[in-house]
Amino acid sequence: MPSKTPQLKSASGAGFTFEDKVTALLFCEMLTGKPSLGADWGIIDRIERQAGDWEPFGDLLLTVPNTDGKIVKCGCSVKSNRQITANGCDTEMRDNLWNVVAKPVFNLEADALGLFCAELSKNVSQPLNELCQQARNEDTPHRFDAKISDKKHRKIYSSFASTSISGEKGLPHHILSRLVPREFDFEDATSRDEATGIRLCLEILQPATSTAEKSRELWKALLDIALELRITGGSTTRERLMAKLRNRFQLRDDPSDVKVWENIHTLSREWMDQIEARLPGGLMAAASLGASA
Repeated sequence: MPSKTPQLKSASGAGFTFEDKVTALLFCEMLTGKPSLGADWGIIDRIERQAGDWEPFGDLLLTVPNTDGKIVKCGCSVKSNRQITANGCDTEMRDNLWNVVAKPVFNLEADALGLFCAELSKNVSQPLNELCQQARNEDTPHRFDAKISDKKHRKIYSSFASTSISGEKGLPHHILSRLVPREFDFEDATSRDEATGIRLCLEILQPATSTAEKSRELWKALLDIALELRITGGSTTRERLMAKLRNRFQLRDDPSDVKVWENIHTLSREWMDQIEARLPGGLMAAASLGASA
């Protein structure tokens, strides 16, 4: 029996606006060569929206290299509310996390889960990020469990334990080591993250056209692309996004190409230095223009 086609999301609503802005900011980071998931991952290569096989972490599916250069996946839940408080992780969110890591599409040894949400309170954000980073650095779930002694950390840590899996396999380490929390303030009247997106648009544009007006126009174009991909459940890569934007904007070179062109220019200069041209009368002239007659 064929699988049911996932229902695509509508084009309106405050939560969807939050999703689109998060996606547009990821576009900006992808185009300017900035990692979006932290130091343990590289630059996003591909963004897919509404990945049904990753639900409920299929709002965004990111393809990204890890520190070893291996291409991995990061399924993301994008929510404009706070699902982790000082009392710990929301029970529905906890169950969703365990359901996703049990899916065949998820590689527990390499893949990640992004929790992209509104800004958390300070007494939650810091311990949560510390727990996730520490879990990634600690290979043994039981050893990690024994280290969490601080009361505030312990309360958040314990809330990620499975309620259906007993023993070591149900310890929070299995979730926290794969979790990538990231907070956004797009719901604020004055959003720092939106200002960051517009500033990154200045970096994407050629200096000659890099104006405040043009950067806002580019930001709006990225929001439109994010909306289109949400409605259609589509995807894009850095290359496809650059190609689409070049029809309307003068863009700098893709940052991933800079090193390649540097190597090409170096090789070209080396070969030019070795090329000689024979002039009439048997005279020899080096092709290099480093010296003048």
